[in-house]
Amino acid sequence: MPEVVQNYIDSGYSLVRTRELQIQLVDQYKSDISKYASTRAFNVRSIFEQIPVQLEAESHRFIVSSLGEGARLQKYEQDFLWLVNAGVGLMVPQVTEARSLLRGQRRRPPLNYTSLIQACSHHGIPAARHALSTLI
Repeated sequence: MPEVVQNYIDSGYSLVRTRELQIQLVDQYKSDISKYASTRAFNVRSIFEQIPVQLEAESHRFIVSSLGEGARLQKYEQDFLWLVNAGVGLMVPQVTEARSLLRGQRRRPPLNYTSLIQACSHHGIPAARHALSTLI
């Protein structure tokens, strides 16, 4: 992504070449998913491609059932974690109110995504990383 940002600045804030580089970057992400996710590649890529579509919806949440009939988080949990472990996504723990956690509460929360926050531009072009959270 730094190359895309630098190109945007160097080109006098032209979006034409910047958009081309963004598309190339997303294509590289897809290629890496196919190469490194092995048997999970189809599911991981499906999730990756659905992120911008899901976040453009009114609820701004990732609805797991959109991945297929009968889809449940338990089936796709490892695929979401693959994106997190690959550095493409960030897991955001579910919170009910904004407050500092006590020292004993700072352990890793159970796998429960709160809201899928999009850190990418329109139509799935990552500006930084996808923050993965609330899944229904």
